[in-house]
Amino acid sequence: MSKATMPEPAAVVVSGVMRHLKQSNEGDALITTDQAEAYKDAKAREALAWQPIETAPRDGSHVLLRSRSGRMADGFWGVRYGVWSWPYVMTEPAYWMPLPPPPQHDNE
Repeated sequence: MSKATMPEPAAVVVSGVMRHLKQSNEGDALITTDQAEAYKDAKAREALAWQPIETAPRDGSHVLLRSRSGRMADGFWGVRYGVWSWPYVMTEPAYWMPLPPPPQHDNE
């Protein structure tokens, strides 16, 4: 199964904006560093926000699901039967978000 991917990391977006500003021939900044940092923070919060279930991927990707009553678990859209596969079979999920990336392990 494939995993849902997080939106493009905000740090990559900000570094691209900052590179563009440094290369600007006119010297007029499009945005300030503070604005770029605020944008990065907003994109990071957006990536971690609960989204309506209607916007969830339906390709078998594993995501974090939440019911209206607050039950949470990972699950995926079962393409074969057209239903959400998660532990709470009698409850439909109402929200979703991408799973966080796995922890980084040091080389042992």
